[in-house]
Amino acid sequence: MAKSDIAAADRRWNFDDWVPSRRGSQDRGRFQRDNAETDAELPSAGLTQFVDNVDFSKDELQYFHHYILVIGPILDLLDRSMQFTEVVPHLALRNFGLAKSMMAVSARYRSLQSNDEETRQKDQDFATQSFYETLNYLAQAIQSPVYTKSPEILATAVMISTYEMFDGSNREWERHLKGAFWIQRFQNNDGESSGLRQAVWWTWLRQDIWAAFRDRRKPLTMWAPTKPLPSLSPDGLATRIVFIAAKAVEYAANADGESQNWQTRVNGGTNLQRDLDAWYEILPETYKSLPGPGLWIVPPAYAAAVQYFHFAKLLILLNKPSMGSVA
Repeated sequence: MAKSDIAAADRRWNFDDWVPSRRGSQDRGRFQRDNAETDAELPSAGLTQFVDNVDFSKDELQYFHHYILVIGPILDLLDRSMQFTEVVPHLALRNFGLAKSMMAVSARYRSLQSNDEETRQKDQDFATQSFYETLNYLAQAIQSPVYTKSPEILATAVMISTYEMFDGSNREWERHLKGAFWIQRFQNNDGESSGLRQAVWWTWLRQDIWAAFRDRRKPLTMWAPTKPLPSLSPDGLATRIVFIAAKAVEYAANADGESQNWQTRVNGGTNLQRDLDAWYEILPETYKSLPGPGLWIVPPAYAAAVQYFHFAKLLILLNKPSMGSVA
């Protein structure tokens, strides 16, 4: 999104807050463009300006493959169309920024899993370099109205926020979650969009729920579903409970912030509990546990949905006033 568009949308957020300054120069390696420096101005005509014919070295292919095998399925937990695993890698083959952001996430995740100090440091160094090359690219490409409406920027925004989540930088993660929020608003993206756009929205909301719960703030989303529960497929029910969980996190945040009278708080909690009960009562057989040790719900998306249900239920119970709390 161009600076002027973002500023018009909301004065509290600006481009410079989302794409931070680079921390010194870094070796651009094989991903440097042949015909221009990375800081050169991008052409202004057509989406083909972002077709970079990305080529991978042997080391880079390892991170790219790791993304497809490990990171993609994590992001696709609630999306059985596997947009981040099967669609995004193909987009990355023609987009420098998206390719770099994917490898940055992959390398950062691998660095957290390694027990060997030398391997861990190698992964972390590669992740840092790839991440700032992503930001360099984005700082230019975002000036193009074509790019701000592309699926590539949506996927890249999720990669950047995922990297910050793995990196453990609370302030930067919050900043990039807000950036992803405004890019999606600019594209009129929400949980009832289709394909990659829908996958991006739900993956972003999952991250924002965790960040909001941890910081006891409201989730950023302003969208509400329009489809009634009975019309939802089993997969649609899995994402609907994520939205209800976001409302539960918002309810808990209100307990710390806004002043509300006792009855308003009780009514708000009761309404959310009714939403949870309605969701649980409509679940199909595919959400039931299979025989085995403990609970075994397949596919994993449905198991995660049941976890979101219990998370939201506990959160409401912990924050809903009881008769004993009345002075």
